[in-house]
Amino acid sequence: MKNDNFLVEMRDVEKIYKHGLVEKTVLQSVNLQIAPHEFIALMGPSGSGKSTLLNIIGMTLRASTGSHEFLGQRTDEIADTTLTEWRRRHIGYVFQNFNLINDLTAYENVEVALLYQVMRASDRKQRIADVMEQVGISDLGGQYPHELSGGQQQRVAIARAIASKPMLLLADEPTGNLDSRCGMEIMQLFKDLNATGTTILVATHSTAHAHFTHRIINMLDGRIFADSLNPPMHQVKYAI
Repeated sequence: MKNDNFLVEMRDVEKIYKHGLVEKTVLQSVNLQIAPHEFIALMGPSGSGKSTLLNIIGMTLRASTGSHEFLGQRTDEIADTTLTEWRRRHIGYVFQNFNLINDLTAYENVEVALLYQVMRASDRKQRIADVMEQVGISDLGGQYPHELSGGQQQRVAIARAIASKPMLLLADEPTGNLDSRCGMEIMQLFKDLNATGTTILVATHSTAHAHFTHRIINMLDGRIFADSLNPPMHQVKYAI
């Protein structure tokens, strides 16, 4: 039965990798619900299953067993081509290493996210200008990645991720390559984006960064062992 109350719903999800006769269970009995407009931190040590869980939620991986629903639809009942289209329309990604294209300008890197969409050139140009202003890089459109600081590169990556107006933004250790100040600035930016209605799930090792969010999910050995609302510290605003 379709459930419109949740953007993402998982029931007893497992992910098992097989290498010959060897099996490795990366996720075990994961049950998770994400409602629209939530801002969630996903925490846990390296190898705890955070990235694998993000990839299943983002539909770049399929669960081995269990039920994973997106917008009330079971993803195991959807063809790969349809999942690809859903990802393009509904999900944005931000990575630790930025994943920018080195021989494209900042503007062109953001534009990449819109090339598969049917829209007029003038509308695409305006949309790029809007998101670059939203993340504070309006003056950097002509710069190449190697000419930008780490924090600026991550802002370009975020602009690219939100250019298609995704319902869900997934960020995998987005502050991992940044200094402490830039990391705080990026988390404040995510908080501001969430306030405009974007659902955001951020994987992080940083307790300080997790406190920007409304909810913290803790993982260990492929399992969720704690899921709780964040204390009031998430109300703290850091100046950019």
